[in-house]
Amino acid sequence: MAEITPERQQQLTEEYAQLKEKILDVDHKYSLSYYEPELEFEPSLGLEKLTFTPLTETELQQLAQQEVNPRYLEKQRSLDKSYATAKANVLLSVDRQAEKHRKNLVKLADQYAEDYKKRQHALANGGMWHSSAAEKALKSIDDAYDGDVEEENKRYTAEYEALYDKLDALEDSYEQGTASIAQQKQLAIAAEVAALEEKQEKNRISIEKYNNTVDEKEIKYQASCRRYLQYAIQAEYERALEAAKLHAELGESGVKQQMLSEKLNCCKAHFTGYRQYEAQFVLQIDTFLQANLEDYYTALTDWVTQILIP
Repeated sequence: MAEITPERQQQLTEEYAQLKEKILDVDHKYSLSYYEPELEFEPSLGLEKLTFTPLTETELQQLAQQEVNPRYLEKQRSLDKSYATAKANVLLSVDRQAEKHRKNLVKLADQYAEDYKKRQHALANGGMWHSSAAEKALKSIDDAYDGDVEEENKRYTAEYEALYDKLDALEDSYEQGTASIAQQKQLAIAAEVAALEEKQEKNRISIEKYNNTVDEKEIKYQASCRRYLQYAIQAEYERALEAAKLHAELGESGVKQQMLSEKLNCCKAHFTGYRQYEAQFVLQIDTFLQANLEDYYTALTDWVTQILIP
């Protein structure tokens, strides 16, 4: 016998197992017994349903705030910066007006002192220092100075009050702007929450539809399994019926000869294409074919020797 590689031996052995199944199928074909169909079905399609977990109101609010806050935080920063700049400018004007007021008062005081000194000098040189005219002249200087100081104070008070009115207006505008931004932000958050809820509802509906299809597919699968089982049962009944008819027609010996002939043909079909030494290797594996072919086993070995290429 020619040498057969281990790989080829493994292949021949596996193919021999398939031949055995065919031989046993012949026995089943002619059997008068009912065989419960052995169908292997998975118990389930194993499709997993999706789980929908809605976000809480707090989580929706947090997500909405994360989306909205940056925009309105920037608006508030811009308002804060604008308000701080305007307020700083007004306060700078307040400081400048206070400095101007101080300088004006110093200037008036210096001018008063100079005027008073000149008038004293003139009155003394004219010999009028102790006259009623001197007293009247000096009083006029005092009155003029007091009037100038009063005017300067009025001017400064008006400027001061105008600037602080401006500060109050800036404060009111800032508070209104801050309140407006806060309101806009709350409206934007509410709109974002509504959008998230709508998206979440669409997702819930989508998951619900998918889960429904999972149920439908599982129901159809189970129905198909039952249907295939019924088909197999029906086919087995019909097979047993046909076998009974054949037994009645041919008798036990005739059925047996037909079975052995069919098994022989299965073997010939299986070995066709094999080399002679390959078929002989299979025949030596065990006694299965010899037991199942009985007297026809010699016909098979003769066929292998005479027909197959060595």
